[in-house]
Amino acid sequence: MRPLVVAIAFLATGWAFGAGVDLELRSATAQQLVLEPPDLHLVLVNHGAEPVSIALSSASRPRLRIQTDDGWFDCKSSLAVCPGVSAVPWTRIQHGAEVELGPLPLLCPSAAVDAHGAVKEWVEVPARYRFQAETRLAVPAQSAGGTAAPDNAFTGALTSTIVSIDVNEPSGVDAQALSWAREHNDTPMSWAAVRLFPGSRYAALALLPYIDIGKSDPSRVRTIIERGQFLSWGSVPDSDTPDGWASLSGAELANWRIERAERILRNHPNLPSAGQLRLAIGVNQIASGKGNEGRKLLRQLASHTDTREGAWAKEFLGIDGP
Repeated sequence: MRPLVVAIAFLATGWAFGAGVDLELRSATAQQLVLEPPDLHLVLVNHGAEPVSIALSSASRPRLRIQTDDGWFDCKSSLAVCPGVSAVPWTRIQHGAEVELGPLPLLCPSAAVDAHGAVKEWVEVPARYRFQAETRLAVPAQSAGGTAAPDNAFTGALTSTIVSIDVNEPSGVDAQALSWAREHNDTPMSWAAVRLFPGSRYAALALLPYIDIGKSDPSRVRTIIERGQFLSWGSVPDSDTPDGWASLSGAELANWRIERAERILRNHPNLPSAGQLRLAIGVNQIASGKGNEGRKLLRQLASHTDTREGAWAKEFLGIDGP
């Protein structure tokens, strides 16, 4: 699925002023269910005619703000983010290329409070929320003998325009899963809830980390498959076992991933991660000896290079050119 792409207006200073570097805040969907994990990404895109260089190691932490009925508030991170350290001080971005920044701080408040007076997180409360991101690119401190800033270095403050996301109460089996979770002080994506409501969107979201490979390096995945190590072993959720888990390898592991991905696509064809699921199906088909089927599916995905899964499939297959 193509992400919602939001262009920006920005103020830049220093080298390469007006070089056409945009900061894009992207959301895979404009609608999500209560307690559904958000899928927001912050990306630097070079829309200029010439390559530019940026220093990721000295970039400020991305700042994310949320607008509720009470105004604008800063979001917080659940992670302790350390300053970046890179052996390559400058990253070159070609025309049309992009670099993802992050992680974004996604712990954002809503305008509601719970029974104890604590502010609820935005994903808990149905409403329309608006988001805006900021970052600043700077020249890294130069040590003796260090690399000087290149002529096409880009620095300055970048601010995205606004992305809107509607959080909605679920219906059908999703509402049943959420109601059960609330009654049991649990999450609808817990394994207990997944076993009770396997057809829910929440169950699909809980299974995604055990299927999705889109965050892995495609060249490395190809090498691991060639070495016969891709399906060596995996611990996966399995409602048919006493403890709810199974240790699988080889064709069994590939089939588990393929079957779950196909089931999710049947139940939720419009899931934002539908393309990533098809990518996982194709790669696991190749790894399990069904190379023709897998490569056919990946070539279909690779024809859409404006999507994440398309770009990933193109690199995995070693396809050159647009």
